[in-house]
Amino acid sequence: MKMSEVAFVLKYTISVWGAQETDRGTSHEILQSKHANDKAGKFIKNLLGGDVRELKDIQKFAASFRLRIKNMTVPLSHGSSLFPIVQTKKVCSFVKTSISEFNELVSALELAYPEIIERAKEQSQDLYEEGQCPPWGIVRRKFEFTYMVEPLPQSNGFDQQYALDDSEELKQDFEKKMEGIFEKGEASLKGRLINKAQGTRRMLALYEGKSGQLSKRSFNSTTEEIKLIRELNMRDNGDINLWANKLQIIVEVPAADYRQNEDLRSTTVDSLDIMLREMGAESTVELILA
Repeated sequence: MKMSEVAFVLKYTISVWGAQETDRGTSHEILQSKHANDKAGKFIKNLLGGDVRELKDIQKFAASFRLRIKNMTVPLSHGSSLFPIVQTKKVCSFVKTSISEFNELVSALELAYPEIIERAKEQSQDLYEEGQCPPWGIVRRKFEFTYMVEPLPQSNGFDQQYALDDSEELKQDFEKKMEGIFEKGEASLKGRLINKAQGTRRMLALYEGKSGQLSKRSFNSTTEEIKLIRELNMRDNGDINLWANKLQIIVEVPAADYRQNEDLRSTTVDSLDIMLREMGAESTVELILA
């Protein structure tokens, strides 16, 4: 099975204005007052005089998007991920919706910007320098959110672009690199399964008779994560499928059965211990709590 037949590449850029710059004058004053070398430190000025809710909202949104897309895809490189072709509509819909929300937050900052500048003058006092807050047109260009979906490159393209002597070596290098990318992705999926298995083990091993500790809701996130991991297992890795199936069987048992049956909890903890050892992970409660 060719990877180009099952995966697409998502490339995205999401940039946010930091509203900071090095104040060389203030840095020099501080270093002189402390009798320090010019290279001993520097003063980073907040151009807006402090935290601004509208800007913080954008920064938090960008961080949340990066985390969500990381969970929905297999990281390829900075700003680039792989995802199953069958998930194209889902991934593109999420990104498009996120871009709209991002632009709305930027518009909210634009509306508040004149007032923010006046507040910056008050909060910065003697640190404020006329013109330190750039015009909105310049600030707006600091915010960017774009994306592109591309097919996965194929090694046979080297045959058409290079002499035969070179193409075979290039193809081997390319295929080795792609193999490394997918191995790294599968290791990431394995790590996510380990986290869920350890969390489930902890809930069962430390149950103290409180219903909230073992409720249906307790297993919902694990079920959703298993579903996503299966979707991202693009090479149909047998170990990942096996461990996902084992964990799914455990979390499909009604929570009430676990609450009412100590023997069931104990045997399930033992099963999880075996599973975690197979995955090369620690499983003891002490290590989980550490």
